[in-house]
Amino acid sequence: MLINEDDLAIVLGVVRIAKTFQLEVIAEVVEIIEHGTVLSQLGFELAQGYDISKPMPAIHNPQWLESWKSDITWRP
Repeated sequence: MLINEDDLAIVLGVVRIAKTFQLEVIAEVVEIIEHGTVLSQLGFELAQGYDISKPMPAIHNPQWLESWKSDITWRP
């Protein structure tokens, strides 16, 4: 996604369609900080992937939510 213009065009199209229909979109496969940065700049507010967290049992979610901070480049 970071270097392929066709991939970027698809991602932008998805964001525009979602905003047109007032839908939330969750970006997937955020594997490195740069993915999250680009997706944030493109308008994504929700994301998931290994750079955010590896899969975990639900019982660990509250503790993770209290301790996790997004990369500063992801914040508006």
